[in-house]
Amino acid sequence: VRGQVGVIADQLDALLRIDAGRVDDGLELLRAAARRDAALPVEYGPPSVVKPVWELLGEQLLAAGRAAEAQAAFTRSLTVHPGRLLSLRGLAAAARAAADTAVASRAAARLPQP
Repeated sequence: VRGQVGVIADQLDALLRIDAGRVDDGLELLRAAARRDAALPVEYGPPSVVKPVWELLGEQLLAAGRAAEAQAAFTRSLTVHPGRLLSLRGLAAAARAAADTAVASRAAARLPQP
């Protein structure tokens, strides 16, 4: 649990840094939190972290105009949380922004249709 709390604390700190205009600093903190999160042992049951760190990193990278990096973060998020709706949406958006139409189309096809 201690490791998960540290990841959540770093996510919040990173968002505060990004909000304060320190985008690169916040993104680097999110990358470090994502690496630590990936090293935590897998537990059974519902996830402890409300917002997957790779997904949050992808969202922030996309907001910073770093579409290719965001695409990689969303792809990583989906390896840990297969089929997660917000990660799929993010992957589709990042791939479109990166002009990767094949990945964008595959991700969009996996989204529920209205």
